[in-house]
Amino acid sequence: MKKKLNNLKLVSLLEKTVTFDMPKNWQIKQKDDTLFVITFPFGKYPSLDINIEFLDKPKLNSEKEIQKLLLEGTPDNYETIKKDKDTSFIKYKVQTKEENLKLWKVLNFNRPRGFRIIRLSLGWVKNEDADRIVKLIVEEIEKILSRIIFLKGRNKYDNLAQLENKLENLQLTEQTFWDKFRLSLPVRWKKNFDKQEQTIFIDIDNTNKYQLFFEIMDVKTNKKNYNERNNDQLINKLIEKMTNEIFYEKQSLRKTDNENYLFSFTVKELIKDNPGKKSALINKMWYRIRIFEEKLMIVSFIFNYEDSLTDEGSKYSEKIDKLISNSHII
Repeated sequence: MKKKLNNLKLVSLLEKTVTFDMPKNWQIKQKDDTLFVITFPFGKYPSLDINIEFLDKPKLNSEKEIQKLLLEGTPDNYETIKKDKDTSFIKYKVQTKEENLKLWKVLNFNRPRGFRIIRLSLGWVKNEDADRIVKLIVEEIEKILSRIIFLKGRNKYDNLAQLENKLENLQLTEQTFWDKFRLSLPVRWKKNFDKQEQTIFIDIDNTNKYQLFFEIMDVKTNKKNYNERNNDQLINKLIEKMTNEIFYEKQSLRKTDNENYLFSFTVKELIKDNPGKKSALINKMWYRIRIFEEKLMIVSFIFNYEDSLTDEGSKYSEKIDKLISNSHII
């Protein structure tokens, strides 16, 4: 087995954010955007989970603060290893009555403001045979970590972390629209009001790459004696009617109380006026709904961008979703 472990192959993850060599008979698969799983030549169990996180922290630059980030969420029984001036890792073990769990956390400082964190976890059932096999795996993992190489400079994942930090720290101001709807929006986002159409257009980043607009409408209803069950039925029928001829995905219906609902979904639309290039428009849509005695009041939002901007657009969508979730129909 030791002979096989010395037969190595080179692996790069997430646009060469991290590169390392590992035994050729180990297999690696990507489970989601930043999660990978390594399996070994003796079956699906145990397996090594690898999670990669990107952070943008412009104010975190002292050795003490960086060490605090490395040790965050770590028990007392850790061991720290300094690989180079910008990369350190810790390792520790968690034991239960039936299982062992070996964990590593690697922190890379991508100067001047970026951080990459890699978390590795290896769990196995306690018994002599498993312990003997895992001992060789652990030795190899620690050799890998001693040779691990991080990308110098930035890639799209570092840029997305910076965008996420920027969106998280935007200054907000609450505004009232149509004397009926309260919504907090970033001060830097410019607002244009189309009085004729009663529509609000939001300029997010001065590039016209992203379009956000919203409008208000009333829907009459005869339901006077309503209760929670009837409200849910009414909203479900409304959603069914509004989306009847639309192929949508990633739908979500949230209920804040007996009268307030938020329905969201995504629609992909092919761009036909672009010959020779296959592209689509991503439309993220929200319906903020409140039930009154004789009507429903709906504020509808549409945020769209081309599918080539999916990563950045998803970050903006998450921010907009938070803003709409905290809005109020008066």
